[in-house]
Amino acid sequence: LGESARVSIIIVGENDAPTAGTVAAQTINEGQSVTFTMVGANDVDAGDSISYDWDFNDDGVFELVGAGNTVTRTQAQLEALGLDGRNGPAATTEVNVRVRDSQGAFSSVVTVNLTINNVNPVANITGPTQAPPGSSLTFNFSATDASSVDTAAGFTFNVVWDDAQSPATATGVTSGTTTRTFTDAGTYTATVTVTDRDGGTSTDTHVVVISQTYI
Repeated sequence: LGESARVSIIIVGENDAPTAGTVAAQTINEGQSVTFTMVGANDVDAGDSISYDWDFNDDGVFELVGAGNTVTRTQAQLEALGLDGRNGPAATTEVNVRVRDSQGAFSSVVTVNLTINNVNPVANITGPTQAPPGSSLTFNFSATDASSVDTAAGFTFNVVWDDAQSPATATGVTSGTTTRTFTDAGTYTATVTVTDRDGGTSTDTHVVVISQTYI
């Protein structure tokens, strides 16, 4: 009689790609951080683990690879990717995320919007509040902005007085001064208007009283 042999055959199934879940669009203001969460992703293959790849500025490069389903980007991280409320009242970019499993398979890419609202700069003007006629006085104007990118670009300043005398302008700076000589007694109000590179504006006022009383 011939000998018999037992042969074991192991069948390895094809790996199934994971399935992406959903991500909610986000809207923030300049200077804020943003958090995205993908929910509902899964993989039908027992034993496979999943992670997430995130592309925050729609450039085709996933800045975070193998990350969790919840990720946060700070203001500095967003600005480093060129993301702030530029070129208008708001800027919208597409954020892409895909799911990968431990076998190297990927889900389809899910795309959602990130909208960043421009925040208006804050204007400020200071200086003397009283002086006698004939005085030459210097006033300081400045601005701050929630966006460090807007601040680095500088602002446009326009200073006007309520009597339309001695207007002043400055561009591409974060602060400056203006000097005016007051010939006549009276109460004078200066208004400074600051505009950031995105077109956001704000104003501030300063009052000075010119009187013989202050000689």
